[in-house]
Amino acid sequence: MKTQQVRSFVCGLCAVIFTLAFTALSLTGCPDDDNGNNNGGDGANNSGNGDNGNNNGGGGGNGLSFTLIKDGTEYSVKGSSISGAVVIPATYDGKPVTSIGERAFYNCRSLTSITIPASVTSIGYRPFYGWTSSQTIYVPWRSGYKPSEWNSYWNSSCNATIVYQGGS
Repeated sequence: MKTQQVRSFVCGLCAVIFTLAFTALSLTGCPDDDNGNNNGGDGANNSGNGDNGNNNGGGGGNGLSFTLIKDGTEYSVKGSSISGAVVIPATYDGKPVTSIGERAFYNCRSLTSITIPASVTSIGYRPFYGWTSSQTIYVPWRSGYKPSEWNSYWNSSCNATIVYQGGS
């Protein structure tokens, strides 16, 4: 009889430990991408002015990481260790934010919503992969429209609610 009680106790303890570990992982923000790379441009702590010595990466202090693209005239954005409601700025460090990188917010279940500005004309492959129906993506266009440079899989494997805000 004691052996059965010990087994039950150990099984219950394992279930509690697993639940706590899973909860902790889900609250830590966006995970690294599936290649083991940090989703933030330079892998830093995402604070600063976007200049890490080579003008390639940097953070906005809110978990967004910006990387200069197109000969240093525009920025691409990704998220890392980010949670809550996020509004991507139309400009960063005086330059337009025109791109959301591939898998930029991959499995970011700690985000409740993200608002994409009209300045974003390019979007990579599956940036919102793994998002759930409790999350919302706000886009500035009417339903059914997307800029031509948005990857056709931009909302693939994404169950988030997409709110079209009606612009042109």
